[in-house]
Amino acid sequence: MTVTKELVQALRARTNAGILDCKKFLIETNGDVDAAAQKLREAGISKADKKLSRQTSEGRVFGAVDQSGTYGFVCTLNCETDFVADSDSFLLFMENAKKMILNNQIATKEDMQDTIMLDGSTFDDARKLLVSTLGENIQVGQFYATKVSEGYLSLYEHHDGKRCVLVHMSGGDDQSQVARDIAMHILVTKPLVIHPDDLKDSDMHSQLEVFSAQVEKMNKPENIAEKIMAGKIDKYKNEISLMGQSFVKNPEIKVSEFLKQHSGTIHDFACVVMGEDLLTS
Repeated sequence: MTVTKELVQALRARTNAGILDCKKFLIETNGDVDAAAQKLREAGISKADKKLSRQTSEGRVFGAVDQSGTYGFVCTLNCETDFVADSDSFLLFMENAKKMILNNQIATKEDMQDTIMLDGSTFDDARKLLVSTLGENIQVGQFYATKVSEGYLSLYEHHDGKRCVLVHMSGGDDQSQVARDIAMHILVTKPLVIHPDDLKDSDMHSQLEVFSAQVEKMNKPENIAEKIMAGKIDKYKNEISLMGQSFVKNPEIKVSEFLKQHSGTIHDFACVVMGEDLLTS
């Protein structure tokens, strides 16, 4: 049969496959777009399996919060090169994945694999077809999702597509701006905890050893050495805890003061940066 331009365009719109592959499978299926799409997925899975061991160090970080502000997620979609990460096909797949995750309120990245995408295929089949189409390994990297019963979630996505911060907050006289300012601060300073008291000595074992060695070299009397040690510990706790840090947009005040000024409270956060470990409070 003659494969029309319209049939090829319809199949490409559904699968992102190349023109030649679309023509080939449309001929094999006598112009049946559904059957051709299925064959393309099967072929894509076969080709994709050969690429699964290749390193994926580039990609995009994305996320979303639902309209109620009670469910949100952040995720990395990894590939091999920036060229593919910037391609229309990759970005379209990412947007469709975002809708799928949000609509189904996915809890873990393992739950994504068999969830149905907008085109009727599972996420994993669609991913493997994209691997075949673009010729690069594509994998889900870091994934964090949460659902809250009180307060609200807010997402900050950096313009470079490589960084996202999700915050769980309550209160705030200008919720969207306060949450954005806090998220941007977290992205810059990457605190390990929210409050200084959240840090235990066991969490700071290596740093305590460093401080102890420094104080010992000072040869101070024991009572003075203890005060110096306590001062170093307090300073360190403030430096790596959100509430103890100087606010990036106004270093004259602490983050805790900024939140107090705006009647806001932060409960949790998650920071995802391409190529780095997931940071959660």
